[in-house]
Formats: sequence, structure tokens, C-alpha cells
Amino acid sequence: MENDGGDGVAVGEPDFGEKPKEVLPDAGYHGEEALVALETRDLTAYVVLDREGKRQGAVAKKRPVGARMAKRLARPAGRARYGRRK
Repeated sequence: MENDGGDGVAVGEPDFGEKPKEVLPDAGYHGEEALVALETRDLTAYVVLDREGKRQGAVAKKRPVGARMAKRLARPAGRARYGRRK
């Protein structure tokens, strides 16, 4: 596993040696710091943000990276990608 920058976000490289472009982390990565760390590494994340009972609108005002993530998940393509986790 690679862990650049001491941000606590580990990203493994597949056997073929290329870094992934998209990740499907579990809900523990929904925090703004983790999402910023992933975005800084040019990774597009698909992680559910509203498991804590908070509305997506509240996310947009306080967490700009989280808001971008919420928009991705609101689209059919984003839901389909996230659905691959199951």
C-alpha cells in the first residue's frame, strides 16, 4: 500500500502497476479531510456521505469536496459505480 503525504489515506496499486483513477472507499472515508486527500492524489472517490442522517444540502455549504462527491453520487453513473461495492 502507498500512503503519500502522511494523510492517513492508503491507496494500493493493482498488480499491473498503475494507480487507480477511481476509488470506492467505505463510509469511514466520508470526512472532508479524507476526500481532500483523495482528490489531491487525482482520485475520484465514490463514498456515501449521508449515513449519519444529515442532508446532502448541509454538506454543500460546509464541505466543498464532499459536495462534489454528493453530486457524483446523485447521478445515475455515480450510483452505478458506487453500487459495484456490493
